[in-house]
Amino acid sequence: MVRLRVGATDYEVTPSDAAAMRASVEASQPPRLEPPALDPSREPLVDTCELRLDDTPWAGAKAAQLGEVCSAGVPTSAGFVIPVHHYLAHIERNAIDASAASLRATSRFEDDGHVRGEALRALRERVEGADVDPALVAQIAARVRRVRGRRWIFRSSTNAEDLPGFSGAGLYESVVTVADPDEAAIAAAVREVWASVWSRRAWDEREYYRLDHDAVAMAILAQPFLDGVAAMGVAITENPFSTQRSGILVNLAPPGGSVTAAQGEELPEQVLLYRHSRAEVISRSTRNGGRPILAEAGMRPLRDRLEQVHVHMMERWGERADAADVELAL
Repeated sequence: MVRLRVGATDYEVTPSDAAAMRASVEASQPPRLEPPALDPSREPLVDTCELRLDDTPWAGAKAAQLGEVCSAGVPTSAGFVIPVHHYLAHIERNAIDASAASLRATSRFEDDGHVRGEALRALRERVEGADVDPALVAQIAARVRRVRGRRWIFRSSTNAEDLPGFSGAGLYESVVTVADPDEAAIAAAVREVWASVWSRRAWDEREYYRLDHDAVAMAILAQPFLDGVAAMGVAITENPFSTQRSGILVNLAPPGGSVTAAQGEELPEQVLLYRHSRAEVISRSTRNGGRPILAEAGMRPLRDRLEQVHVHMMERWGERADAADVELAL
C-alpha cells in the first residue's frame, strides 16, 4: 500500500499501511446507505410490466423500476422477475454459510485484497456448485418457452443497486444464454447471477458505502435478449454540463462498443437533446467511422421517450433524485 500525493507540478509516492488507508477511506466515505428491507415472502414469478416501485423489497430495484417504465407506456423488452425468495431459499437449502461475519473471520480478510478475493471466490463457487430447486427451474423454463428462437439474458436485480445515490453499476453479473435454453443452461445462468452477490467489486463497493452485506439479496430480471440492435446506449435525463440549459445526454455505440467511457482511442457518439432547442452533437462514434448513429429525424422521438421516463420516475422518486440513468437500444 502506498500514499499518492499529487501537487500542481509534481507528485510523491510513499509507503503506507492498512490503518492509514482505512483512515483515508473513512474520511471520504459518503453517508451510510440503507437498502430497502427485504421481503422474502413472495415466491411466484411475475411479469415485469406488473411491477411497481413498491415491489423493490422482493423484486429488486432494477426489475421494479423497469415495471414503472413499462407502466408509463415506454417500450421495454419486458420479461419476468425471479423474486429474492428463491436466492435465499437456495442458500438455506444447500446450507451455504453466506454471511459477512464468516468472511471477516478469515485471517487477513480485511487487510489483504488477494485474501479477500479468494475467500469471496470460494463462496461464489459454493453458490454456483449447488443444485437449483428443480421445481423453480421448470417454472422458469415454462416462461422462457413462451418466446421461441431467442436468447435470454438473466440480469441482477438486488435491493442494493439502481438506487437514488447508489447505482451499483457493474457490481453484479448478467448472463446471456443460447437461443431456446434448456433447463441445464437456465440453472447455470441463475446460479451465476445469484453468486455475483459476493463478487469482489460488489463487496468493496458495499463496504465503502457501509452497507450491511447480510441485508442484500438477489432477485433476477429475465428478459429476451435484444438481438440485431443498431446501437446500445445510456442516457442521463438532465444536462450534466450546465444547470442553465435543460437537456438529456445520450451516449451511443454500435454493438461491441463502449457507451460509458472512452477506451483508448474509442469514443461513443454523444448527443445533447435539449428540451427547448435543437440537439447538439458532442462527438461521433469512432467505431462507426464518424457516421451518425442517431439520425436527426430520430432525435425528437428519442427525447420524447426519455422525457416520459424522466417525468414518471421523478414523480415517484421525489427529492431523492434529479435525473434518471437509462439504458436504451435502437
